[in-house]
Amino acid sequence: MKKQIVSVLLLLFLFSLTSCSSNWVKNSAFIKSVVPRSSVYDNCYVTVSSNTLTYYDLDTGVSTPVCSAAGCKHDGSDNNCTAIIENEILSNPFRYAGKLYYFGFGDNQESRMYKCEENGSSRETVLEIKRSGNDEEYISPMIFSTELCGDKIYLLILESVMSKSNEFDGNYGYGSNGMANYKIGCFDLNTDSYSVIYETGLFPDSNMQIYGIYNDTIYANFGGNTKQYEFDTVDDRIAAIEDENSEYNKTKFRKTLKISTKDGSVSENDSQMEWYTMSSAGCWYMLGNSLYSSDGTYIAEAYSMYATEDGLIYYDYDCGNVYLYNDGVVKSAPFSQRIFFESRDYYVCDYSNETGTYYYCTKESYFSDTPEFRELEMKQ
Repeated sequence: MKKQIVSVLLLLFLFSLTSCSSNWVKNSAFIKSVVPRSSVYDNCYVTVSSNTLTYYDLDTGVSTPVCSAAGCKHDGSDNNCTAIIENEILSNPFRYAGKLYYFGFGDNQESRMYKCEENGSSRETVLEIKRSGNDEEYISPMIFSTELCGDKIYLLILESVMSKSNEFDGNYGYGSNGMANYKIGCFDLNTDSYSVIYETGLFPDSNMQIYGIYNDTIYANFGGNTKQYEFDTVDDRIAAIEDENSEYNKTKFRKTLKISTKDGSVSENDSQMEWYTMSSAGCWYMLGNSLYSSDGTYIAEAYSMYATEDGLIYYDYDCGNVYLYNDGVVKSAPFSQRIFFESRDYYVCDYSNETGTYYYCTKESYFSDTPEFRELEMKQ
């Protein structure tokens, strides 16, 4: 029977089933994926919406494509449109020193970093990460996530091994062979210099996440498998992932990593399942449902947490409360909506798949008995 070649995105999804399937189950720690802080400034949020660079003004609720071309419809019909790039997937926009930066992944399987004015004009390429290899097998580099820290942007890069095969309806094409390497690169926004400070090496079915950067340390986790398995169908692979006693799960691993931004030195811990969150106010982690500050001080039992500039927000669903913790001081309110990201004055909360709407309110209102939510429609 032919072996099915699984795409990069499908592999990532399948691996996530093992680490995130219990996110909504009580007695399981949950750290919500949040937008990069660098994409939010004042009360404005810049994102990629339907592959179009878009500003959202939280004061007015109005969205605006990042384009200054008069009369442009932002649908690919105008070559002067700066909100889109033909044949590229855009991601991870951020603002620094009055300029807008973002990344593109092209149909040539290579990544680029762009810089432009805030209205999208004067775009230039400041970094290219090219693919390597040959016609039979090559490495495809994709920007997985970013972290802005001071005048440097740290890039988590997924390098997937793409192999040639004739199993695409009898035609030759390329698919992931399941092996991937993750790199952390550092780009200096003042000098435009770039260097790689860490890489994992090739592992099958691997996944890496950066929690954030605090006190010159990158907090991350990395997991994968020590053995490469072949499955006849995607259903067989899913069954192996979901069976806790399968050979596939017996050879899995996960590590917590602390990587120095100064010299790239690494501290690894593979005996615990810490989940970190951090902001300028501090660094915290969860071990099971127990919440701790970075120095190991126990705080509370919780089921979810989010680091804000005002401190740590965590949730206790049993009591129906939300708490704001900062240096031992706790503020509480009835739980309403889980926070997705914050701006200067607002918390933007859970997304509704049914209506395509986020709900947001002022920070003051969130910690009241009757938070006043507004709707913010954003295309996904």
